Amino acid sequence: MAFEQIANPRQRAFLAAYSESGIIKLAAQAAGVDRSSHYDWKAQDAEYAEAFDLARQFAADALEDTARERAMTGKSDQMLMFLLRRLKPECYGTGRDENAGEVKRRHTVDLSALSDEELETLERIAQKTQIPADAPKLLVSAEEP
Repeated sequence: MAFEQIANPRQRAFLAAYSESGIIKLAAQAAGVDRSSHYDWKAQDAEYAEAFDLARQFAADALEDTARERAMTGKSDQMLMFLLRRLKPECYGTGRDENAGEVKRRHTVDLSALSDEELETLERIAQKTQIPADAPKLLVSAEEP
């Protein structure tokens, strides 16, 4: 499969199993690891996270193939649609990332009423929460309109 670049054999086994099933629990069982291992690897290892995205795409593609086949034969399967929404939200989703549980919407907040001291406090809080560099930046001036 496409996971030769992953050195850890348990990670490779997990990715291979997930790419076939699309189910974390089954992939963890097949690899002989706890489900939490996957989440730890994903959070701490960028190469693994990238490989997991590929495994997720393989799983989604397999489900999509099955959905097309069933559609062509006149069968309908609500569970299959649910799985497709979860694994391919860009095509079948509801505007939510079903894995993350967060709504993908951007909100604008007017911070102009805050004092410089309040803005500095807010900036310190943002830095402590380790907001990713690509996240929208906070308004750092309190200019009057």
